[in-house]
Amino acid sequence: MDSTYRAFYSDLHTIHWWWRAREHAIERTILRHIFPRLKSRIPIDIFEIGAASGMNFHIFRSMGSISGIEIDNNWSFDSQAINNSIIYADFSTVCLLPETYDLVVALDVIEHIQNDSFVMKKVRTILKPGGIFLVNVPAWNQLWTQHDVVNCHYRRYSPSSLNSLALSCGYRILSMHSLFFWPALGKLLIKLVKRVLPSNEFLQKSQIKIPPYLINIFLTQLSKLENRILEHFPSGPGSSLIAVLIKEDAVLKT
Repeated sequence: MDSTYRAFYSDLHTIHWWWRAREHAIERTILRHIFPRLKSRIPIDIFEIGAASGMNFHIFRSMGSISGIEIDNNWSFDSQAINNSIIYADFSTVCLLPETYDLVVALDVIEHIQNDSFVMKKVRTILKPGGIFLVNVPAWNQLWTQHDVVNCHYRRYSPSSLNSLALSCGYRILSMHSLFFWPALGKLLIKLVKRVLPSNEFLQKSQIKIPPYLINIFLTQLSKLENRILEHFPSGPGSSLIAVLIKEDAVLKT
């Protein structure tokens, strides 16, 4: 990650409407789909891929113990305890004990990995039987913009492509739905305007900024509301997908 963006990322994660609404959607997904499945196991063992500085740990800590892995060792940490619970390594190559975790989390991570199938299968090996993989990804290649290029995305996913990937890697879809309908419309509008004004320098930039306070609050609440509505439309339109995958007990065919 770019050092300037990394320094700004903590503020984005804490304040920006998109991250606040995503966290709200994750919390609702835990309550609606994950907790009912794993409540008999609590306290559970949780592992986050792409943990950054552990800024998502607080979402899951009430359910059990959480640790993670992060490929970028330049993050700063609020506490030594969080630092000690994160492995600095590439998940694709690191050795982890099989059937160790009840819940593995990857929030906007697998789109950065060229061989997403390999990683999905590796996650399956470290999940306990009946364990859950919570994954969040950008949706629809039709929404591809300069933002994807800057953030080193290999792809965006449709509900069908994510479903096919999950099934081929030995998971069953417990739930899946879209997030962020109005940002998807915004991305389509930007792509349309770029066709008309391809040389517009402003449109070529991909800068994320925190809006003024009241606008940020409004966009946060709007996004939370529409995300709750989108829960009832598994293949509905949106710029992100969130899915709960459960490890099938059957042996995965290779």
